[in-house]
Amino acid sequence: MKGKKGFSQLGLLSSAAIIFVVAGIVTSFGAKVTSEIAGEMTAGSTAADAANNGTAAIGKLAKYMPLLGLVVAAAIIISVVVGSFRT
Repeated sequence: MKGKKGFSQLGLLSSAAIIFVVAGIVTSFGAKVTSEIAGEMTAGSTAADAANNGTAAIGKLAKYMPLLGLVVAAAIIISVVVGSFRT
């Protein structure tokens, strides 16, 4: 592509955005389901503890989504900049 060096990587931006939206929906839905399951079980049982641990794990995973988004955005920007200097 003449005149559009490096900009071919910008097509990845929409794919990355869709992936983050889907990941956010799946993460929030998973946390809601595990918390509801834990609420229906006998407190202190192994099953309730497992569901509570699953909810906590999903919450910890969700905290890293903004950092992951920043890394992906930085990678796309770097690939555009580096691609624009290629011949």
